Amino acid sequence: METLTRGQVFAGFVIDRLLGRGGMGAVYAAHHPRLPRMIALKLLSSQLSEDNYFRARFEREAELAGRLDHPNLVSVLDRGSEGGQLWIAMQLVEGIDGSAALARGEMPDMRAVHLVRETAKALDYAHGFGLLHRDVKPANILVAEPFGPEERVLLGDFGIAKARDESTQLTQAGDMVATLVYASPEQLEGKELDTRSDVYSLGCTFFHLLTGRPPYASDSPMAVMHGHLFAPVPRLSAVRPDLPPALDHVIARVLAKDPNQRYWRCGDFVNDITAAFAGAATAPVPPTPVPTARRRPWLLPAALGVAAVAAVGVGAVVVVTGDSSTTATGTTSTTRATTTTTSAGTTGSPADGYTRAQPAIELFPQLLPATENGKGFHDATCNIFHGENPDAQSNFVYTVTCIDRDNLEFKVIAYENAAEASKAKDSLPRSASADRVSRYGNSVEISKYVGENQVPFIVVGFYDAPQSSYLVEAAWPAHTSDEIVTAWFDVAPL
Repeated sequence: METLTRGQVFAGFVIDRLLGRGGMGAVYAAHHPRLPRMIALKLLSSQLSEDNYFRARFEREAELAGRLDHPNLVSVLDRGSEGGQLWIAMQLVEGIDGSAALARGEMPDMRAVHLVRETAKALDYAHGFGLLHRDVKPANILVAEPFGPEERVLLGDFGIAKARDESTQLTQAGDMVATLVYASPEQLEGKELDTRSDVYSLGCTFFHLLTGRPPYASDSPMAVMHGHLFAPVPRLSAVRPDLPPALDHVIARVLAKDPNQRYWRCGDFVNDITAAFAGAATAPVPPTPVPTARRRPWLLPAALGVAAVAAVGVGAVVVVTGDSSTTATGTTSTTRATTTTTSAGTTGSPADGYTRAQPAIELFPQLLPATENGKGFHDATCNIFHGENPDAQSNFVYTVTCIDRDNLEFKVIAYENAAEASKAKDSLPRSASADRVSRYGNSVEISKYVGENQVPFIVVGFYDAPQSSYLVEAAWPAHTSDEIVTAWFDVAPL
């Protein structure tokens, strides 16, 4: 690709200077044709621009990235094609990137924490819109001038990495290693990715910022991949014995090979970093709480049609319906027999309850476990109950109740139709409501309520079928409704 020179015009932008060049293309500082401002103009390489699949992915991902608006994200201003070459115009950040900061020498610990904390805010925000970065690394973390304790940190290159990953291979060995160094095991294996992949990459970045080297450093791509996939997680204390010992536990969790052992949110990772530097004890990986069949005080059964159910055997998967009660394993509640009468009036076996909940499991496959003994979102253990509910005022069908590793409880409630779901939601005296777009692009209404004992909870209603026949509730002891929305809904697979 030909290098543009000062004064040349490309897609209306007047080139000022070359900022950098890599395997994906070149970035220039350029003058905006209509506004008195400088922008960063990224020209994608000819190889990528000529790939029809990449072009389609690039257009879609760049459009999604262009909708993001966050102080820690580099803004995407425009994108297009000029003479067959793809380009993207972005906010120009005058400063340095994380790689350049590392090249200047040892980075102060608190600056490393600051860079990761601010990057985590950007990632959690983007994850709430269902957008993964896929290429979190120091080179994509920009530090704006003036430098100092409150320096501004921005994450760049959203909207490009996914299109690149799915369309073509990097051709330059240096670029390949630079990306692989921070790639999650599941990314290397070509598996489906979620937020935990970006969390892993942010963990690799933090390790690099603190130690001056990535966790699995090598000039060989194969050696780097082997490290991510098979090598033990390196102990930070082996490289930096002066750091708080609790950071070893944090690194062990964020770089766990199994995504289920990692943090779901970047903010949770940063919270543990902060606690470690403050001297608080940090557990390696807290065990997942196993929920029992019980009703929490935030539940309002008269309005939402969810029955209070007596305790059942641990690990049973149960369904709450408006008819009778039994567990899928055959363990009964203290007041129910082992056979059930379904809403259609037929007698069924204990396993019928789980089968009946299958439509919800298929609609929310990453929220609810596929099997009785599986784990749901955030390592949630779910109970699906049958239970009598004489006080129900709405025509609900069943409820799947889950408790995740952070002791947050969420419920998926199935109704006969969308009208019944809407009636149940509207029958509650909500404190606030707002329309949102879920992580998976569904239009929803989030309503906030205060239940029994003044416990706040949220209810998510869906505007479009078939999800519109369901409500999703969430409550988190000792947390506000806003915290539930930020920490759970924004990243939940809804």
